[in-house]
Amino acid sequence: MPHILVISYEAPPRLSANSILTAKTLHALRPALPASAIIDLLCAQPGDEVPADDALTDLLPEDAQIHRIAPFPRGRRTLLQRIIGGQGGWQKEAVHKAAALFPAEHKKPALIYSRSHPPASHLVAIELVRGPFAGVPWIAHFTEPWSLHPYYRSPITRRALRLREQDVMAAATQLVFGTEALRDAMTASAADLLAKSHVVRSPAEWPHAETSPSPLQAQPGSRVLAHVGSLHAARSPLPLFEGLAELQRTDSALQPRLEAWLVGSYDQTHAGLAEQLGVAECVRRSAPLPYAQSLAVMRSADVLLVLDTPAKDNVFLPTKLTDYLAARKPILALTSPGSLTAKVMDRWQQPWADMSDSSAVAAALRQAASGQLRPAPDERFLAEHAPAATGKALAEVVDECLAPVISQEPAA
Repeated sequence: MPHILVISYEAPPRLSANSILTAKTLHALRPALPASAIIDLLCAQPGDEVPADDALTDLLPEDAQIHRIAPFPRGRRTLLQRIIGGQGGWQKEAVHKAAALFPAEHKKPALIYSRSHPPASHLVAIELVRGPFAGVPWIAHFTEPWSLHPYYRSPITRRALRLREQDVMAAATQLVFGTEALRDAMTASAADLLAKSHVVRSPAEWPHAETSPSPLQAQPGSRVLAHVGSLHAARSPLPLFEGLAELQRTDSALQPRLEAWLVGSYDQTHAGLAEQLGVAECVRRSAPLPYAQSLAVMRSADVLLVLDTPAKDNVFLPTKLTDYLAARKPILALTSPGSLTAKVMDRWQQPWADMSDSSAVAAALRQAASGQLRPAPDERFLAEHAPAATGKALAEVVDECLAPVISQEPAA
């Protein structure tokens, strides 16, 4: 019975994009694992960082053994600590908890599988493989960049993250990335890192959501453009509001027929922007919703909106895109030329507009308001993110590490 120690700071019931992705990934992986495998998930308890959604726990494998640790503070609360995650104290306690779960040499886990973002999960794993779990194979899964993340602008912070990510990538047995672009950017195409790198796409799956009603309803005759996700300081709704304002000036008959729904946390730096630009009447804001209700909002919208972070050559792909894909609705992205989001939109044959060009944004919104956007992405793209396909791809990486353990098990 091989034990797989999964380390993921973000996991249910925490209501965050990476928590949901962790649950869906493990849900997809479990059927592809040996029946005898045991999953121990080490994660963070809900805290004051994000809301909780207890229903998310249903997405985890039924037989997973969950071990939650409070994300409490310890020492100075620096910018780097906030990025790493765990408020400074979770990482140390997670190492202690893992060592207590497997106290003897002959009871080490057969495999460590850690998931980042945030980086804390990988930093726990590297401490374990260099300490009590020396010799245990380790898969490090990156869903977002570290030093290349568009949210982090300080050169000092970027250098510190680069040192840590290089250390993790060198020490891990196998590396997993969410996209080819992320793999190539983080590894810098180094031959030794590419040799142990794999691309596993995020599963697009809507379990337990089909019967949930949408808490938001459109006005009669309106077309709804919905953004579901956080709008923090680095991801601003300003390009959307400026586009709506220009649409109002140039096509006053069209603009009132378009409702923009913004569902999720909303940074205080954005307060008053819609009012200043005179578009507040067509903007509806909602606090973060339980996951099932947010999926219902996506189903009820006419167009799903991506608001990217402005950055040249951005290799960060918003996690919400796989949920958008599963909604089978047209998608509109406001992003930067050359970004990974723009490239994905081109591949999916979905429109995107340069977020720095209000005229281009207004033109895209004009098409959305008049119902002239392209149909939803083709089903073949959804098939690439099917749980069975993503679970199988990740299981193949797991098998490379578990094969020696499985071969030593006694025959039934």
